[in-house]
Order: sequence, then C-alpha cells, then structure tokens
Amino acid sequence: YFNLLTSKNNKEITEQMNTETVYRYLYAEYNENEITDVLPVDPVAVIPGQKMAIVGRLLADQATIKIFYGSNSENKRAKNIIIGKGDSMGYSEVIPRLWALQKVEQLS
Repeated sequence: YFNLLTSKNNKEITEQMNTETVYRYLYAEYNENEITDVLPVDPVAVIPGQKMAIVGRLLADQATIKIFYGSNSENKRAKNIIIGKGDSMGYSEVIPRLWALQKVEQLS
C-alpha cells in the first residue's frame, strides 16, 4: 500500500496544491502491473490548508504514478511521483487502514 501524503517524493505537488487556489485532484495514470486500486476514483477538491490522501496498492518495489490536478479539466497540471516500498515515513501500519476506509466510502 502507499499514501502519496506520506511519500517523501510528493513535496512539489503538495506545495502547488496547498495555495489559495482551490485545486481538484482529477485522476491518476499508472502501470496496472505496478500499482492498483488507487483512491479516490472521482475528482476531489483540495481545500487550501487541508490535506488529502491519494492511496493505493503498490505491487512492485518501485513505480511511477502520474497525478493530474487543476482548477478544472481544461486547466490541469500533471506531476510524476516515484513511489517505493519504504516511502511511508513511519505510517506503514496505518496506510492499509486508510486505503480500506476510502474503499468502503467509495462503495457506499
């Protein structure tokens, strides 16, 4: 499992999304042989000063996920983030639970 909120490679995208502009996480692209079950599935507003978690299951030792975000679908940016096992910064026990909570929320 991974959580981009705790990944050591997410600093740039976190800084860009934590501005006065209300951004939306739009979607993610990734190799399905390396990453699966990325949540959230639908676009989510990222309120300035708040954090949002993008979580999923990491199948490989290392993978690249491309996050698309912006103020709308016509005005979007993309950022490649390399994630790997061991990037959880001490949250490895919490991340599967966070993924499960988001999965239950998506299904309800």
